[in-house]
Amino acid sequence: MTTPSERELIETAGRLLRQTEHELDPLTIARLRAARRRALDHAGRRPRFSRFAMGGLVTAGVTFALVGIISLTAPTKPIASETTVADLELLTTENPEFYEDLEFYDWLGNAS
Repeated sequence: MTTPSERELIETAGRLLRQTEHELDPLTIARLRAARRRALDHAGRRPRFSRFAMGGLVTAGVTFALVGIISLTAPTKPIASETTVADLELLTTENPEFYEDLEFYDWLGNAS
């Protein structure tokens, strides 16, 4: 007993498929055509979310994540306010002794 080759199997399956196709009754053929039309109509519809919308959502998500990371890692202590700069200018112009005790003011600033 010899086993059929793959090519013989494919040819036999194709021949049987064509033979059964010609033996279908008209009602089954009409149902198959209707199903084919429904499938083609469904395939022609646009999806709810287009690729552009999905890209926008992904970009917005990445942006929100970056803003969150930056805001969480940003320093919480203000660098210098305008009043601090004004106070510094006032001390430097009217009180030259300010420069003599810079280490004290540095220690005082770090202590608070």
